[in-house]
Amino acid sequence: METINGVVDTLYNDKANHNIRTAILTNKTKYQIESEWENKIEMGDSLFKAKGSFLLEMYKRNGQKVILDYKSTIPSQ
Repeated sequence: METINGVVDTLYNDKANHNIRTAILTNKTKYQIESEWENKIEMGDSLFKAKGSFLLEMYKRNGQKVILDYKSTIPSQ
């Protein structure tokens, strides 16, 4: 899993890629947002994920820290 570190500068639906909600960070990194998280990530949020981690740390503009777990996006069997 890749490293993510930046502030959300732009949000859009990528029509060329199955309309996946995508964020462009201030460092020009593109981040495809998990469908369950689309309504949680907003412009100005800071995102951080270490390589190999399943946790995405999101820092909201109001100072709130939210941790999103990629394991929660895996369907249970």
